[in-house]
Parts: sequence; structure tokens; C-alpha cells
Amino acid sequence: MSTQPDRRPAVSRINDLIDTGYRHVESSRYRAAADAWQEAWEALKAALPGHMRSIEDATLALSEKAILSFWCQDFADVLGRVGAFDEKYARMQTVLVREVFDRFPETNRIVLFGLKLAEARACTTRGRHDLAGRLYEALGRDFPGLLVLDGARLDRHM
Repeated sequence: MSTQPDRRPAVSRINDLIDTGYRHVESSRYRAAADAWQEAWEALKAALPGHMRSIEDATLALSEKAILSFWCQDFADVLGRVGAFDEKYARMQTVLVREVFDRFPETNRIVLFGLKLAEARACTTRGRHDLAGRLYEALGRDFPGLLVLDGARLDRHM
């Protein structure tokens, strides 16, 4: 008999919220998508054991169908889009990126790069060029093997 709690209800709820968010994105309802995905993120953090060190581990442990690394990047992008008009969502994006880096430091570096890149782009969109510049500098320093060319990510080692 397992001593682990049954996580199926939480997993089902997380997947439902992620699906709901994607439906909102398809109909250009980005604020509604961001709200659904914020709820999914909070449920995901609560459902995960503390020892998980990467989003990929979380996908294996919890998700029945969603690939959480892609979803996290989509979530950051949507928060950036809505954050261009509402500072609350801009702050949510910053918190999301920080939480992924802090809680899941062994996440694939291209995923981490994508999250930081979304944050930098959102700052540029909001006219926060000083902060965007610092974020882009940090990207170059923290991810020296990755290049940004016209918005495309390329890994020198691929």
C-alpha cells in the first residue's frame, strides 16, 4: 500500500485549467487564459512533492497529457501580453519566472532561457527598456551557449 496521497483529482483539475487557458488563447481571451493558468500554476505547486527539481520531472509525475515545459513558456508569454496593459499581470510574469527558476533549477536550460526571454520581451513592450536591457544582459551572461537571432532560439551545441 502506497503512503503517497492520491494526486489524480489535483492532476485532473490542473489539466482542465490548462486546457481552459488554451481555449481562451484560441479565442484571443488572454486575460481569461492568464487567470486560468495562474490557478493551474498554484494547484501544480501545491500538488508537487518538494523534491522535484525540474518541470520535466513534474510533467512525468503529474501531467496526463500536457507538456508542462511548453505550457510554462506559453503562460509566461500570455502574462507578458496581458502585462503590457495591466501591471498586475506583468508582476505575475516576474513571479512565475522567479518561481520556476527557484523551485525547478534543473529544468532544461532552453526552457529557462525561454522564460527569461519572454520576461525581457514583455519589459520592452511595456517601455521598460532599462529593465529589459538588464534582463537581456543577464540572458547573455547566464545562457552563453544560446543565441537570439530575430526571435529564434538556437543552441550552439545542437
